[in-house]
Amino acid sequence: ISDAWEVMAMKMTRYKERAERLKQLPEAPVYRPTAIEFHDPLEYIRKIRGEAEQYGICRIVPPASWKPPFVLNTDTFKFPTRVQRVHELQERGRLDFIDGLLRFLEKRGTVLKHAPEYMGRPVDLWRLFREVTRRGGYTEVCAQTKWTSVADALHVPEYHSTRGLDMKSLYEQYLQAFEMIENAKKKKDENIKP
Repeated sequence: ISDAWEVMAMKMTRYKERAERLKQLPEAPVYRPTAIEFHDPLEYIRKIRGEAEQYGICRIVPPASWKPPFVLNTDTFKFPTRVQRVHELQERGRLDFIDGLLRFLEKRGTVLKHAPEYMGRPVDLWRLFREVTRRGGYTEVCAQTKWTSVADALHVPEYHSTRGLDMKSLYEQYLQAFEMIENAKKKKDENIKP
């Protein structure tokens, strides 16, 4: 708990220092041109450019009477739409998982160029990991002998009598150590949170 308080105190100190630095920054200029000055907005911007560049940013408040022209030709303007398939919404999580797993395995000296196979089909390591962690993790699945239910969730055919043990073996080979590291990270994160 004391470590968490120290981390929080350090964050507060940094926050206060940052706030003090921000107070020292000069205000950005605000320009309020008249309707005549703003008749040609680009010309007005060129006119104030030298002064405004010194600040890196400025604010221009156009006159209340200014109505910008609508320059988009709605007859010819088209933009591409993107179809997002609902079944792909979880893909980002899968990609992050695979990326993390590959880096982890590479650090351990295992280069995985393609998914391991079981009965001639690639094993979805992300789904295998999710199914095991849903059931409480490796230790819990072993204690309650749930490897067959993991195989069922992965649609491994029932006629293969050792499918539960085979899933356990694959998990031990590729995912067990990764699960331990992920659990340790979660515990560390939980201890840091106030």
